[in-house]
Amino acid sequence: MERTITNLSKLKGRVYVYLANADIGKSFMSHAKAEGFKLGKADPTTKEPAEIMAVNLNKTINYVGSIGSAAFHSNLDTIGGEPLIRVDYGKFVSGEDEYMISK
Repeated sequence: MERTITNLSKLKGRVYVYLANADIGKSFMSHAKAEGFKLGKADPTTKEPAEIMAVNLNKTINYVGSIGSAAFHSNLDTIGGEPLIRVDYGKFVSGEDEYMISK
């Protein structure tokens, strides 16, 4: 399977992407734009990424806020009734096998 944000958006659950540093964050926003994702109604490259971003099936990304961040860093398996999927974007795009973040 090709490693794209679009493919992440099709995973069965709520996909939260961890961006370890500014360079990975900028790369994520650039890839999101190239794949046709929006941040709200905006071009993702016109906004600053957060440490954790959500990826949605409807070709949008969004900030997760304090509740989403707490959920990401917790031992929760679900959020809003959906499985919580945690992805380390730096590992994902570099081709590492272990890019999913376990609790």
